Amino acid sequence: MNNPGQCKLCGTMGELRDSHILPEFIYKPMYDDKHRFEVIHPDQAPQKMQKGLRERLLCGNCEGQLAKYEKYVKEFIYDGKNGSGEWHENLLVLHGLDYKTIRLYYLSLLWRMSISTIKPFNVVDLGQRYEERIRNMILTETPGEPEEFGFFCAIPLIDGKSSFDWMISPSWARNGGHRYYRIVIGGILCIFTTNPASIPVESRGVLIQKDGSWHILAEDVRKIPCVYGFLNSVDWKALMPSLAPE
Repeated sequence: MNNPGQCKLCGTMGELRDSHILPEFIYKPMYDDKHRFEVIHPDQAPQKMQKGLRERLLCGNCEGQLAKYEKYVKEFIYDGKNGSGEWHENLLVLHGLDYKTIRLYYLSLLWRMSISTIKPFNVVDLGQRYEERIRNMILTETPGEPEEFGFFCAIPLIDGKSSFDWMISPSWARNGGHRYYRIVIGGILCIFTTNPASIPVESRGVLIQKDGSWHILAEDVRKIPCVYGFLNSVDWKALMPSLAPE
């Protein structure tokens, strides 16, 4: 056994895999012909990385469980397979989603970021009680209610265009005394809440619904301060050449 340890999800002792914190399919569109992608920081020189950030976290069985969720999300959200959707002005309305799988995928992202010891994810700290709650939800494949660790998604637009080949590291903020976390992955802004009370009743319609429908807003990046502020602090044309004006 090369890498023995206790699986963070099921708790069994065994060989641990080199687990992605964020799924590999998020990174693939960013790779160049040498299988590298560029990381741009506001106050540092750009860095080249060969693979997404990984850590010894999960056993093979649990790794496979999360891989099922990742495969489904990649095919439905990013590849446009096995579902349908239509635009209503700047709102993308998806239908036919598997509520359980989508919920468990996004919960697993939040949980993995919180338990990771890798520096970019240290900002996500749910605390033991919430980490344990989400761990049990994933382990037993219990997706919970839409507002329990509810998440919203939005597509930032630059010059009216979107791109799925960029990301921004996680950060946190408070709203009405409640903490929430945000990250751009695969060109989509994800905002995770930690308390159902932080979600106004009138906003709960944009959470994924049990009937498999989901509303995702497409918004000009200048109206999304947490994203626009970052882009203004870096050379965003280098970060997202596909969105640079011709």
